[in-house]
Amino acid sequence: MKLNHVALNIQSEEELVDFYQNILGFHFEYQFNMPIELADKIFGVKKQRKVFLYKREDILLELFIHSVNTNQNFAHICFEIINRESIAAKCE
Repeated sequence: MKLNHVALNIQSEEELVDFYQNILGFHFEYQFNMPIELADKIFGVKKQRKVFLYKREDILLELFIHSVNTNQNFAHICFEIINRESIAAKCE
């Protein structure tokens, strides 16, 4: 078994470039719109969603644009990086 991808909700398309490309170094692969029927069948959401796939080395992210803000969320990705101080400085 291997990990295929990690799917996350993000609030805006600006995060794609600002965080995932410029800070973490992921590259855009492709974008698609998840049809309402499929979103409802898999996630119980009756709304079309924009989905973006980004890749870096062997890591594939499937990023769903979902602008609803929630305070309760445990979703995260843990990256092991060599120079985390440099990444922290870019985030600031």
